[in-house]
Amino acid sequence: MIDNTSPDAFSQPPLPEPAPPQRSRWQLFLDFPITKIVLYLLLFAAIAAPLFFGLFGVLRLMHHRHGQNLVVLATLAEGLTAAGELLAFWIMVRFADKRPWATAGYTRQGLVSRLLGGFAIGAAMLSTGILVFRLLGVYHVTALVPSVLVLVPLGLYFFVALSEETLFRGYVFQTLEGRWGSGVALVTTSVLFGLAHLGNPVPGASHWMRVAGPLQICFEAGLPMGAAYLLTRKLWLPIGIHWAWDYFEGPIYGCTDSGNHDPHTLLHATLSGPALLTGGPFGPEAGLVFLAVGTLTGVLLLRAAVRRGQWLPRPRRAKITSA
Repeated sequence: MIDNTSPDAFSQPPLPEPAPPQRSRWQLFLDFPITKIVLYLLLFAAIAAPLFFGLFGVLRLMHHRHGQNLVVLATLAEGLTAAGELLAFWIMVRFADKRPWATAGYTRQGLVSRLLGGFAIGAAMLSTGILVFRLLGVYHVTALVPSVLVLVPLGLYFFVALSEETLFRGYVFQTLEGRWGSGVALVTTSVLFGLAHLGNPVPGASHWMRVAGPLQICFEAGLPMGAAYLLTRKLWLPIGIHWAWDYFEGPIYGCTDSGNHDPHTLLHATLSGPALLTGGPFGPEAGLVFLAVGTLTGVLLLRAAVRRGQWLPRPRRAKITSA
């Protein structure tokens, strides 16, 4: 049998890979993460605007006639906000990013377990902070008021958590991480989340307290919620933490939440002592106790995420020429 195969056929160098297609400056601009985030926000505004223009008139009318229903109306408003955020998120993931919805962090698998697990973590964080306050003698319960009205804000704070986590740990985090890695995404979303609280009305707070509170939220809330998303690559865990954080701080323990105070609380309580410790008029989120509890929780969650291999370094990107 004669082998006609040339020995040189096996020594030929591999063919060079085809050069990536050239992209226009406009395409590069649209693919830039900041551009996508701005488009997401504009899309959300376009979706939410007609809903809120109609709701605003209803709110004014019902506030004039039924002031006691403000919590229910606020829940409706936050529900519309969350729906707008989710729809804008889905459109951007599906048509702008062109990636499967399963990568967005909203899958039915593990929904209940992760949501309740996050709720338990958030409740434990708040309870630990209150326990420290009690041990320090600065948290004083004046009355226990069991009422079904305490359950009403559960829906409100769920929609708040759903809306804000869709924005910060959802589209913004994922878009930044895809280009610059987990570190840039975690730091940026934590800072933005804290700064978003700068506009909260805080009667009686000093200028320093109005700034210190949002800055501390970057560490005590932004860090653990970002780390919770990294740990599971799903949004249900940070939503649960966020949900319980707001609900236990206000309706359960009767504390001021970033300048806001719930009208119906399970415990009627007061905080005394230095504002540096308790947060003063801003609430415990501006105090050192909550800063320590939240930051420590975030570090532990982040450590678990890194050990699980969920931390993504900044990806190496091939140089793309523009036409």
